[in-house]
Amino acid sequence: MGRENFRTYFTYMRYWRLIRIDDTMLIGRKKNQTLRTCLCEASAFVAAQIRIEEYRMKYPQAVMFTQSEAQQEPDLFWNPLYGKRDLIEILTSLEELAAFTNKSGQPASFASIVTHFESLLKIDLPRPYQIRTQVLERKIKRTDFIDKMKDALLKKADNN
Repeated sequence: MGRENFRTYFTYMRYWRLIRIDDTMLIGRKKNQTLRTCLCEASAFVAAQIRIEEYRMKYPQAVMFTQSEAQQEPDLFWNPLYGKRDLIEILTSLEELAAFTNKSGQPASFASIVTHFESLLKIDLPRPYQIRTQVLERKIKRTDFIDKMKDALLKKADNN
């Protein structure tokens, strides 16, 4: 991280010097007022970036420079041994139980539940409503995955 910060810092310094040189050449020329304004704004932006990079180099452990949750690699994945239908079966059950609520306290929609689990597990669930319909229309083993979960829980309880 340190080497990258130095490279970024020196890149911004080079841009800042170029902008300042162009800006000083335009002093006194009223025709180029728009260009001068743009160069001043660019100079201020680059100077702010330089200050940020200096702060990063001085305080690399600062919280504002650690990766956000969205950028971090997830440590929880949906096991590929189980299909997306199995996950949709669980999510459908949770929606029907109203296990999740939204900000206003109302039961969360199936779409929002699916979206949150896609984000959490970094998985794509294409056509979740179609898959849910297929899960609900099963004639044999209607709750196959939930039955496996129940058996696993009972087995775990018996072993304790």
